[in-house]
Amino acid sequence: MKFLAIAFLLVQTVHGLTMTRVDCADGINDARAKHAKQAQWADVNKLSYSINLEKTLWEFLDRTDGCPQGNIGGPYEVVLKTLSYHDRTENGLEYLRSRGPYGMRTSTMVACTLTTCLKDGEQILSIITDNVQYPPIPPPQGPPGSKCYLSGRLANSEGLCVLKSNKKKFVRKGVLQQVGDAMDHTFGWG
Repeated sequence: MKFLAIAFLLVQTVHGLTMTRVDCADGINDARAKHAKQAQWADVNKLSYSINLEKTLWEFLDRTDGCPQGNIGGPYEVVLKTLSYHDRTENGLEYLRSRGPYGMRTSTMVACTLTTCLKDGEQILSIITDNVQYPPIPPPQGPPGSKCYLSGRLANSEGLCVLKSNKKKFVRKGVLQQVGDAMDHTFGWG
């Protein structure tokens, strides 16, 4: 597997295609928000990029020589897409943004990579998402983000459901509180 991983990376570098993890997550989340708006799905989750899921994707690519063999189901959805010339000039980002929901509306994680099929040398965009299901099925209808509470999440500005933050705000005490209050008042921060 290490040999194939190194080969994928070398071939990817030779062809000059690059896609960062942030590009992947942003492109897919853009597509999910667009799909949620069109389909009027009220509880589509925003996907977080997962390094662990990336490792699972590489294992799948190792078994298939990195070539498309249809989508797989089970605990993951894997999509392998041969990139057209136009897609290659955009590093696959336009394909990401124009496609459907990527995974289920309840999926929470994503990983992707650009590789080359070892059998025919075609450029491949590989995407994996987790398949997480919770009721209700079918999806609740309404404006995107209007029913994020069903999964214990909050809606972001794009209408995707995001995890609530458990971080507590920094609280100043004693003298620091007085200095902070004076600065807030002076500079209009408070």
